[in-house]
Amino acid sequence: MIPVHIGPMAFLAEAEGVGHLIRLHAVDFAIIAIYFAAVLAIGFYLKNYATTGEDFFVAGRKMTAWAPMAGAFSHRRAGR
Repeated sequence: MIPVHIGPMAFLAEAEGVGHLIRLHAVDFAIIAIYFAAVLAIGFYLKNYATTGEDFFVAGRKMTAWAPMAGAFSHRRAGR
């Protein structure tokens, strides 16, 4: 796959075996920046609630059974 133009806002994507050039515009970068800012804000807000490794990895063992089972089921189905 050979790009026609390589620039600061040009990326390669492969669809159906044909190389396409994708250009990101200012709106795209703004959406990505807003998303990262929101994720960081949520992380900084919730860091006060997870004080130990057990709180972080297993939610302080306070999670109901259906939540990890749904995650395991969806993970298993994604591999098929």
